[in-house]
Amino acid sequence: MNRISRRLFLLSIPAALGGVYFWNKRKKWKYIVVHHSAGSSGNLKFLKNVHKERFPYSKYMAYHFLIGNGKGMKEGEIAYGKRWKNQIWGAHVSYRNKFKNYSGIGICMIGNFEKYKMGEKQYQGMFSLIKYLKIKYKIDSNNVLFHGKIHKEQTLCPGKNFPYERLIKDIKKS
Repeated sequence: MNRISRRLFLLSIPAALGGVYFWNKRKKWKYIVVHHSAGSSGNLKFLKNVHKERFPYSKYMAYHFLIGNGKGMKEGEIAYGKRWKNQIWGAHVSYRNKFKNYSGIGICMIGNFEKYKMGEKQYQGMFSLIKYLKIKYKIDSNNVLFHGKIHKEQTLCPGKNFPYERLIKDIKKS
């Protein structure tokens, strides 16, 4: 690659990313993707640092929202990160499902639901946030997804003890 074409290529990267950014700002959110942190405790600062270690080029936590379990945040407390504040797409699913990042709101539940069950206050916080986002952005109940249940994702997230059936039933009623 000669000098001019390499320079044009490098200049095109920010333009392409900017195009996705403005595309995302103009369109409506289409999905809600639920995760667990797989750790026993956490908060915005902690998860931002974890993601910064994994992805040094990223300024933001991968998710839009966190919901506390009483260890690092109050149980049921809802916090939002800079991705939500700036309406920037998420980084919460793999590249195989990048559209779910561009048009999906990432909600992370603090806790490891492979090992433990979710507390009632945390469940209520999650449900109230999902209900609000569904109404505000006209997201279909079938588009509330679970990370490990998305086609081609290779993770157990949000875990075997996550209350899938209860949440699905409550979402369809709301």
